[in-house]
Amino acid sequence: MTIKPSASQQKLWIKILAILVLFLLLQLPMAFVKDSIKQRANSLADAKHNIEQSFSKSQSIVTPLFVVKYTTTTTSNVWDKNLKNYRSIKTTAQKTKLIAADQTHIQSDIQTFEKKIGIFSTPVFESNMTVKGTIPNNLIQLVEAQENFTKIQSIHLVTLINDLRGVTSIPQLKINKQNFLFEEGSIIDDSLTGLNVKLNLEVFKSENNKSIEFEFTLPFKGTNSLSIYPVGQNNEVNLSSNWPHPSFNGNFLPSKHNITDEGFEATWKLTSLSSNLSSLLSQCELGHCQKLINASLSVNLFEPVNHYTLSERAVKYANLFILLTFIAFFMFEIFKALSIHPLQYLMVGLSLSIFFLLLIALSEHFNFTTSYLISAFACISLISLYTSFILKSLQRALFISGTLSVIYFALFFILHSEDFAFLMGSILLFVLLTIVMLATRKLDWYNITSSITSNLSSNIQLNIKKEPTVAQSSGFNSSSDE
Repeated sequence: MTIKPSASQQKLWIKILAILVLFLLLQLPMAFVKDSIKQRANSLADAKHNIEQSFSKSQSIVTPLFVVKYTTTTTSNVWDKNLKNYRSIKTTAQKTKLIAADQTHIQSDIQTFEKKIGIFSTPVFESNMTVKGTIPNNLIQLVEAQENFTKIQSIHLVTLINDLRGVTSIPQLKINKQNFLFEEGSIIDDSLTGLNVKLNLEVFKSENNKSIEFEFTLPFKGTNSLSIYPVGQNNEVNLSSNWPHPSFNGNFLPSKHNITDEGFEATWKLTSLSSNLSSLLSQCELGHCQKLINASLSVNLFEPVNHYTLSERAVKYANLFILLTFIAFFMFEIFKALSIHPLQYLMVGLSLSIFFLLLIALSEHFNFTTSYLISAFACISLISLYTSFILKSLQRALFISGTLSVIYFALFFILHSEDFAFLMGSILLFVLLTIVMLATRKLDWYNITSSITSNLSSNIQLNIKKEPTVAQSSGFNSSSDE
């Protein structure tokens, strides 16, 4: 025999189903919020791209590189039909030899600031990079030792830089008490951009076979990141900056670094063996220089967490906020014999959803902490005022608002904890589930429908008794009419 549920039980299950449907409907405004975050983040990316185009791109520098152009002559025997004999033909070709410095020391102080387009901004930097080093004593001999060598055509000191718009003034090379101005051009390949200085052979004639020292300062600017590849047998690179959030990338990590709230200092020490320099130069001589350019140490001006990233993280907890609030309301209906209409559930759910929209909008004009506090205070105040009427008790409304305040407070610290965000979020979920389970541990879920429906029925009857009739409200009665 099948036991059919009573009409009151059916109404209860219909209400539970209605609440679940409302919860699903609230995914629509949350989807709108998520889409808004995505659109604003894309606008930020477009603004950063526009700043790069008008200011300067991320900079990648390869220096100092000695580029020697020389000619070779080869002799071959070719059969001459007219002479009916072999004759000798000389063929001249121009080749390139890339030579690294013996010692290279690079020092750069990176001064950063924010560049804005409208309400969007991105970190940019300016720097004066000082490059010092020594030229190999046997540079000329290295070239003359090449197969079929004939004559040196030119020698240039070259600095490759990917965006010449960032060079703020023409650098000057100091070598053997002589000054030379850099000119545009990489000399190696037309596809590469850079600066060069043409050197005369007298520069390389040192007395007593002493090392030839050189020095120049490259003033430049860029956006977001700086990559450097020091071309030397032994290299030391020292970078310092006022940016407190560096991200060290590339093929080499610093041998030591110090990061504070005021900025960072970092030092790299490399040898030609660790950087595979000889192989990279040989490939570049043949026209394959991409690996040479990519073999760099890199510093990104990392923005730890921007407000869009924080907002995106916060939205992931939106359903938890809504679900916990709905559960709290339903518990009040069970324990306090209250009757809460599904539309009232919907209103509270929408007020929870709008918190995230306020957070995104405010964070574009204020810092994230201020925006978070304003949004949370506004939504909690609204919900507290509204639920004081729904739950028919200021104390119950304060309980709901207090619970939400604790959750908002915990969420704030989760959002700002990059390393422990996942752990703290998991603990928060576990604690909330524990509270719900303990609060409902004594409920008899098999018989709860009958008790709830009876409570709801008595509550409805009580409300009917309290409501004045139309006649009473108008101040008339049947006897007076008579």
